[in-house]
Amino acid sequence: LTMAYVGQKVLSFVYFVLIARFIGVEDLGKYTFALSFTTMFAVFIDIGLTQALIREVAKYLDKAGKYISSILSVKLGLGLVVYGVVVIAINLLGYPPITKQLVYVSGIVMVLDSITLSLWGILRGSQNLKYESIGIVINQALILSIGLPILILKLPLIWLMLPFVVGSTFNVIFSAIMIKRRLQLSFKLSWDKEVLKALLKIAIPFALLGIFTRIYGNIDSVLLSKLIGDAAVGWYAT
Repeated sequence: LTMAYVGQKVLSFVYFVLIARFIGVEDLGKYTFALSFTTMFAVFIDIGLTQALIREVAKYLDKAGKYISSILSVKLGLGLVVYGVVVIAINLLGYPPITKQLVYVSGIVMVLDSITLSLWGILRGSQNLKYESIGIVINQALILSIGLPILILKLPLIWLMLPFVVGSTFNVIFSAIMIKRRLQLSFKLSWDKEVLKALLKIAIPFALLGIFTRIYGNIDSVLLSKLIGDAAVGWYAT
């Protein structure tokens, strides 16, 4: 997993340099703002449930199906609510149409990534990091391979969100397949009050940590965008 993250960072670095060179500082500011804005809200979909899931699956692997079924049902509901909040917030803040469009698409990626996070949590709990590692590298490779032609062809800025949508969709499908094949685990959307109650009790500290960390890590770009402008965010991101 460590090696996968190293590979991801190398590919991500190359991709970011290319984006910065091709689209210029103001568009880079819009692009970075959209990702930072939705990242801040992503924690309200997970609310610490993945960390609680990893811990409980490590102790009770036979209950993994119940855990993930309940968590996915909660996350789909929260995902819709949080996405709605993101859309309302970006409109209330009065950003231009292109920035709103970037945020709308980035919000879809936010929901997909949150679902993937919990699916990988099952494999982490079962002490299998191999397939998550493969998924991380393939995801970043997809982003780079799809994003590069978009940059070369100088397509509109909104197209740069397509690599993230493709990469995140791949990760959802790949993680679900790996869980079913490697763990022989079947799951479906269901609402088990007792399971959720137990998981939420464990998740509260992780949720608080996640909320403060995400806001702390992304509020700077959002504030710069609102107070100074896109160019400032572009330089700051670089």
